[in-house]
Amino acid sequence: MKIQHKMTWWLGALSALALTACQPESQNAQSQASESAQKVYRVTSELTKFPVVMHDGQGGVSGFEAELLQEIAKKQGFQIEYNIDNWAGLLKKITSGETDILLGSVTITDERRQSMDFTESVLPYQTGLMVQPAFLDAQKFSDLRGKRVNLRKNTVYEKLVPLFSTDNGKNMVYPDNVWGQVKSLLDGESDAMVGASITLEYYKNQHPEKKFHIIYEPDAKISHYGWAVKKGNTELLAKLNQGLAQAKSDGTYDALYNKYWPNSARPQ
Repeated sequence: MKIQHKMTWWLGALSALALTACQPESQNAQSQASESAQKVYRVTSELTKFPVVMHDGQGGVSGFEAELLQEIAKKQGFQIEYNIDNWAGLLKKITSGETDILLGSVTITDERRQSMDFTESVLPYQTGLMVQPAFLDAQKFSDLRGKRVNLRKNTVYEKLVPLFSTDNGKNMVYPDNVWGQVKSLLDGESDAMVGASITLEYYKNQHPEKKFHIIYEPDAKISHYGWAVKKGNTELLAKLNQGLAQAKSDGTYDALYNKYWPNSARPQ
């Protein structure tokens, strides 16, 4: 009887050990299955648009909008994969269905709403003018009329060209991207740069030695960047808006904002 009792005890112990050993593998398998079952959304952005999205060329992505979307993806239970295009290509990809989300300083406008849907505001901003220290006395945009003003074509800022342009527009400078705008100012090839407050404030802080001055029109309205999705994709739009609301309520949004714009008031 004692031998039988010992055998029973050892068999029970071995079974328990085997069960315990299998549990981590089982849990790991379940975790991997859950991860692989997550929806993967295609995100398209420009290569670099400081400080909202920056690709490092090795698969890493940083920046306010990119990191905010990554946090939302974790909480909403989906994955994202990036592809890169130029500005004109971004807008075409969302309307054709070649991508799911447009990210990176995409202004919400009534015109764009005709062909794509937008989330709630991701970033509020004002249109500003960053100028060289030689124009420190300038108080309004029209004070820079006839000066070498740089801005990007096919953006919401192009409508300001008549305000600055003289001599058939020979004074206007049109870089291909935001960094090109900044470099033009840094190198003294232009006198002023038109852009969003969040971009201008970021680069002003990055280059205090240049003593750039930023002008805002006193009656300038607040505009908003949002994430664009294909027209009618209500499921994805709901996920993104729910994630945004949660990020703003749990402190995630504010922490990221303060990371990129420390001590800067957010336009309301």
